[in-house]
Amino acid sequence: MVTPITGTTNKPISSERLKEFFLNHSEYSGYLYIGYPIIGTVEGAYPIDAIWVSKEKGVIIAIGTLSLKNYKVFLDTIVPSKELKDNLGFILGL
Repeated sequence: MVTPITGTTNKPISSERLKEFFLNHSEYSGYLYIGYPIIGTVEGAYPIDAIWVSKEKGVIIAIGTLSLKNYKVFLDTIVPSKELKDNLGFILGL
């Protein structure tokens, strides 16, 4: 079971749908953090929508405002290590 932990979000509908998905799919486990812009950059916190942390799947980052075009720029800016890039999963377009 995934435990949702909710902070402040400006996308209440998509956040609620994401929580409902995990609550209805007990085959997944871990923690779902919604509304925590915890990725820091020199410009400040990066606005992410959700992070799912799972022992089986690793770290999955959901960013609704990140286009595929900007995905590489995001990775190069936020994630410096190639090893870390290879082990992160992303959900785009929430």
